[in-house]
Amino acid sequence: MKRRHVLVAVGLVAALMAAAWPSSAGSHQRFTGKGADASWYLGDAMNTAVSVGVFDGSFASPPGRALREKNLFVDVYQAWCDQSTDELVEREYFTYEPASNAVVSVSSKLDRASASGHVDLVGFEVRSPSCDNPDYENQTYTDLGEFAETVQVAWTGIGTATRSSSNFHFNGGPDCKFSSHSASKYRDADAAGTLSGDLTVGSLEGLAYADLFSTRDMSIDIGNGCFLGK
Repeated sequence: MKRRHVLVAVGLVAALMAAAWPSSAGSHQRFTGKGADASWYLGDAMNTAVSVGVFDGSFASPPGRALREKNLFVDVYQAWCDQSTDELVEREYFTYEPASNAVVSVSSKLDRASASGHVDLVGFEVRSPSCDNPDYENQTYTDLGEFAETVQVAWTGIGTATRSSSNFHFNGGPDCKFSSHSASKYRDADAAGTLSGDLTVGSLEGLAYADLFSTRDMSIDIGNGCFLGK
């Protein structure tokens, strides 16, 4: 019943860019930052998986000033069979907004990182009839409310860093030109920590995945015509 819930760097960066950048057409944005992510399978009766992602970076949309952001995100996923009702039960708890008081540190060498703070998780439960052959078309959904949590995580880099880069160009006409460039560096890591509060998880053990990353340059140019519907 396990499902991989990993806050990969690309997804984290994309979410932060969407939140930080203005939505106006014909703009030019740049962003630089560092971050870390990790995922654990706790091996308990509910097959609990915990993912944590952090980011420390700056966003700019010239001629405006660069905006500095330090963000911390948490996701908890559980799945098990309720034998008393023969239902597959899935629960997920996640941050619906960044922590307001997060303390985030990521070294420029990508050899260590740490994060701590208080987060509010919103939870929901989905029940599907039949554990062996779940009937997903007849699921029932329950809102579980909010859960106040305290999270602490530390990362230690392993091995050497890997570099990657990408370029993308699109020409959709005289008033629709799009281009982007990114250059990133990633490093595998060990990670350990705790998650405690209204939702009892405790020590984060059974590491499935962890890395440190930096993205030194990313830019997007968009023409006004790209946003015009026909």
